[in-house]
Amino acid sequence: MHIYSNPILNQPTFTHHSTINSTDDYEYYTTTMLFRDDLDWDGLMNLMRYKYKNTDKVNMICHACSDGEETYSLALKIKQTFGKDSNKFLPIIAKDIDHDNIIRAKRGNYKVSGTEIERLEQHAGINLNKYFDILDNYMIYDTYAKPKDSLKQDICFKQGDILDDIKNIPKENTVLFCRNFIPYLPPKSQENLITQLGERLAPSSLLVLGEFDMRYDTPKLLSQNGFEQTDIKYVFQKKSNTE
Repeated sequence: MHIYSNPILNQPTFTHHSTINSTDDYEYYTTTMLFRDDLDWDGLMNLMRYKYKNTDKVNMICHACSDGEETYSLALKIKQTFGKDSNKFLPIIAKDIDHDNIIRAKRGNYKVSGTEIERLEQHAGINLNKYFDILDNYMIYDTYAKPKDSLKQDICFKQGDILDDIKNIPKENTVLFCRNFIPYLPPKSQENLITQLGERLAPSSLLVLGEFDMRYDTPKLLSQNGFEQTDIKYVFQKKSNTE
């Protein structure tokens, strides 16, 4: 088993699921939630509407999907925003290096805070019960959100390592979520990832990152590899004159 220490975060990281398949095998910290608020979800939908208005099919890919909460958020937001036209963005292909996370994502049963319920209500409106069952356990004062099968069927969860998968990501018309995990990688892997993404993604694609990703060298690496931020914070695309 090969574990690579990230000296900046002082915790172990890894690069390939063939060596580590479970969070039980190593000390790993992950934070995720429904509709994480470091992304302008409405702004992203408006950008996608404009950018892909004449596109028949858009490839939605979510790497480092963790336990699936963000991917379910994305699926809900797409269906709520685009209605009958949402099919061109679905299904979402969601991958994580950790097999246990994929099991949790497929199961889809999340203990949620009051803030998360508020965000679900904000983004789903009166249609929340179309997408999630909200279950209250009054004995222990916990609330759970469980995505309905109609939402689950719009996501394909599978195990995968983005460092291996880049060559399989469609070059054109792709919206790639890989949020809030880049600083966990060793520095060379960070550089390798962004370099390969710069070589792979065309200007017609979008790269969606997170607040945590903007630490350390990521902004510089993005610029060096031809990416520019769109009008939406943490959402990038290749400059049209550099493919």
